[in-house]
Amino acid sequence: MKRFLLKMGIYLIIIFSVLFYLNYRWTNTQVYEVIGETYRMKNIPNEIEIINLGSSHAQFAIDYNSLKEYKGYDFSIPAQSFMYDLNILKQYQKHLSDDCVVIIPISYFDYYEDYPIDNVIKRQRRFYYPILNINRIKYLNILDILIYKWLPILNIDKENLVYIVEDDKNAISNYERKFQQNKYYSSETQSIDIDGFLFENDIKVYGHSKNFAKGVNPYSIEQLKTIVEYCLAKGYRPLLITTPFSDYYNAAEDFTEDFYEEFYQITNNISQQYNIEYWDYSHDIRFTNDITLFYDNNHLNKGKGISLFSSIFFDRLKIEGYLK
Repeated sequence: MKRFLLKMGIYLIIIFSVLFYLNYRWTNTQVYEVIGETYRMKNIPNEIEIINLGSSHAQFAIDYNSLKEYKGYDFSIPAQSFMYDLNILKQYQKHLSDDCVVIIPISYFDYYEDYPIDNVIKRQRRFYYPILNINRIKYLNILDILIYKWLPILNIDKENLVYIVEDDKNAISNYERKFQQNKYYSSETQSIDIDGFLFENDIKVYGHSKNFAKGVNPYSIEQLKTIVEYCLAKGYRPLLITTPFSDYYNAAEDFTEDFYEEFYQITNNISQQYNIEYWDYSHDIRFTNDITLFYDNNHLNKGKGISLFSSIFFDRLKIEGYLK
């Protein structure tokens, strides 16, 4: 019996050793980092002077590479809700300077977020287990913790097994390159496929507006206020913004006059309540009617679009005294 248990122990040690080794290899590949976009949350500096939270709208609008004289960092993640904005801010606050400028982007759908629990779970599986402490993740279960935080190798797709042996060293650069211009631009015709652009516009707006009928989610408003209160208590300087959207997106049927009235009433009330500024670029004519600045209908591209907006935005931050 002792001999049997000894053999079993040896086999288990070998199996787990191989498993942990493969897991180490997989989680240190660029391919893995691209799948969950964890590469953007690596090597976070200290004494950061300006950060942004937010969803992909901020990710596609603010580029700190051009802000040479200041330390900036992008903490946005696609479809990120205010609840995760708050938890990311709390977890990484030790990296911020005492008077850090905290950009809090607000998108049209943000006040209606966190209604469908299944969507929240899907987002946290992909993005949050690798970058947040477990106690900061909503709707935990042990299986998710195992395969998304401790042993992602258990969730690897078959086609990605090859990268454990030899990583794709261009995975991150290739991923970033595809966002450089409008996704419907054809190099052959040197024009944008407007029909395709409009078709996707309808799909995107539907995805962003499907919770509107349920009304504003009070929890989302509460989380936004908590972010602002946390910033003020820490001595940070919060600033609310909405990034540029195209005319196609803004004119969608779901964004009615009543919708816009409610959106701006909530946002302006929070701005006034806490005596903080709100900068709205959603209808800025320097962007809205030029789709060559956009990747799709509601995201700037990472070529001309992000460069232009970052320049305008950073200049205003300096003029208004946020960056000294």
